Order: sequence, then structure tokens, then C-alpha cells
Amino acid sequence: MGCFLVFIDDLIQECYQAGLGASFINIIVAIICFCDDICLISPDAHELQLLLNICNNYSKKWALEYNISKCKFIVFGTSKFNNTNFLLNNLSLTYSNNIKYLGIDFTHDLNFSNFFLNKFQSVSNSFFTLTAFGFRPGGINPHLQSFVYKSFCLSRLLYGFEILTVNKSTINKMNVNQNSIIRYMTGLSKKSHISNTRKVLRILSINELNDYMKLIFVKNLKNSKICSEIFNHLINNNYKKNTKSFIKEVDSICSRLEIDKFNLTKDIQYIINNFKEKHLFVDKNIENELIVTCLSNNHDYRMIEQLNLVTYSGPQVKHNESFQ
Repeated sequence: MGCFLVFIDDLIQECYQAGLGASFINIIVAIICFCDDICLISPDAHELQLLLNICNNYSKKWALEYNISKCKFIVFGTSKFNNTNFLLNNLSLTYSNNIKYLGIDFTHDLNFSNFFLNKFQSVSNSFFTLTAFGFRPGGINPHLQSFVYKSFCLSRLLYGFEILTVNKSTINKMNVNQNSIIRYMTGLSKKSHISNTRKVLRILSINELNDYMKLIFVKNLKNSKICSEIFNHLINNNYKKNTKSFIKEVDSICSRLEIDKFNLTKDIQYIINNFKEKHLFVDKNIENELIVTCLSNNHDYRMIEQLNLVTYSGPQVKHNESFQ
């Protein structure tokens, strides 16, 4: 892999020096490469063809061969370029309204709902394959089930979750699915409220997880000078109201958490630490103490019944004062 990266570096330099394609605050971002996965980006059809020509000439120079069946183009935002004829090695590229790049499914409208719903289905599948090992009500301690769920199952969702925009409807659907998993591992019925039990198990809701992962990404940006400069530039400039940008979500998170967005990177470690403590804080009251006791003794089905009684949120049963 290392040798190939050195080999392909000259192509990156040629595209960069051509000054074509997409750019952002004087940074050329017209070509993105990971090993032999090459992505060309341009706001202009003519310049994209010139970039393809550079790639074609480079392949002839070094006897490279592109797999044209895997080479496609996608148009974001507008459909007026969908019928454009782009050529690579004198062969036409196929238009697609969705492509996969580095494991992420991109659609022409940048809607990642199906991508993340499919990923959460993988989360659910991975958890329920463990039922034979005691991952069920009355089986392994729910705290251990929660740990395994967070460490090995939920991790299937996280790739891309820290940077991509997920709409509220999709977040809510994943939240319902996660609640179903928590109900299964604890034995809670659908008529029981789940928030306190989830906090005792130290599981963030999907809404909270979305915010948390965005904050983690902001923290990681500090490790790169150029990324940090781009982020600071974006945070200090306005964006279009209908945009699906990462920076818009960060702005929303800052509003919800009552954080000064202009000091976000400076205080990010404190914000992250405080975020988990705040959202997983369990009030000291009788109900939560009973939840802790019931979960610690979840192998006893009487405790599962008690847990459902403590967290019951269904309709109240009215008893007659006298019977005739």
C-alpha cells in the first residue's frame, strides 16, 4: 500500500498544479485518493473532463489501466449535467444517482437515511446473534450486555456518523430500534418508560450519540493545522439555510448545549467530558435505586417484573371503591 501511495502521488500533484476543479479558500480539493480509489470533484463539467484527461495521460505514461465498469460520475444538487458525456480513455462514464466511496453511500441529494438505517440493522443483527450466549432477559447481567452492545455492536454505526448529516426522522427510527434492543436485554415491556434504565446502563440515545460524535470530530480536527483553519473559517462565516453542511449541525449543537461556538475548539475537551456526564446523569431517587437493584439481579424473573412495575407508563387501572 505504501509503495502505491508514492506511485500515485505524482498524479495528485499534476491535478493539483493544474488548478482545476473544486477549491475551498485557496485549497485545491479536486482530487481525493485512498490507494487506488480516486475521486475527482469539480463544479464545472469542462474542468472535470480536463481532470479526466490528466488521469488518462498519467495511466498511459505508467501503463495503468482503469476499470471503466467501476468508473462512474454523480451530480450533486442539480440534474442539468446528468446527460453530460465524460470520457476516460475514449470510453464514456456511466451516470449514477448514487455511488459508494470508501464505504459510504452518496446519493445525488446527499440523503444518508438508507445508509444509516442499513447500518443500524447491522447493529441489531450483531446483537441478536448473541442470544445463544445469554444476551437476553434473565441471562447475562444487563450491564455486561450494555458494554458489549456499545463496544462491538454499536461501533458498526459510527463510521461516517461523526461527519455526515442525518435527518431527524432517521435519527428517531434508529432511536426506536435501539430502545427495542434495550428492552430486550432488560425485559422491559413496551408500556415501560426507558430513559432512566438507559442512563443506568450508560447508553446514549441516538440523538445524543449524534451530537457526541460530532463533538469528537471537532476535537480531532485540532490535530491537523489545515483542518483546524478550515473549521475556524467555516464557523465564522454564514451558510445557506437549506444546506446540509456539517457546520450547520455544529451550530445547532452549540445552540442546544448553550455553548459559544466561537470558543468550541478551545473548550472542546471540557465540553465532551461534560456532555457525557450531563446526559448520562442518574438522579438519586427511589425509582432509580430500584432500577439499579433490579438490573443487578436481572437473572431473577421476579426482579424483571419489579423493573416493569417501577418503570410502568401505561394507562392507570381504575379500581371501584365498592363492589356490588
